[in-house]
This record gives sequence, C-alpha cells and structure tokens, in this order.
Amino acid sequence: MMSHNRAMHIAKIYNHASAPTYLLRETYREGGKVKHRTLGNITSLGSEKIARIFQIRKAIS
Repeated sequence: MMSHNRAMHIAKIYNHASAPTYLLRETYREGGKVKHRTLGNITSLGSEKIARIFQIRKAIS
C-alpha cells in the first residue's frame, strides 16, 4: 500500500560527456523504503526557465 505523503522535487542528473538532465520527480515511501518516480523530463525547457523554477522553489520553502 502506498503512503499518501509525497514530495516533488527537481533532480539534476549528471551525464558523463553531455549537459546535465533535469527531471521532475516524486518521492514516496513503499514498504518502508524510499522510492522515486519520474514525472517528466524538463531539460527541454532551457536553462533560464529551469533556473527560474529553482528560484521560485527556494522562495517558497
């Protein structure tokens, strides 16, 4: 059974030879273990929009 407590975050995934990938992810617990679910790849938004998302997220928290 899945818990109702979930959190969303943006994960910056580093690739070896290319630019990092930005993923919108959800974190939740299942059977006492922390799990991650990728909701979408937001890399195509561009660096300016991704930076703005980080700024907004920081201002909210």
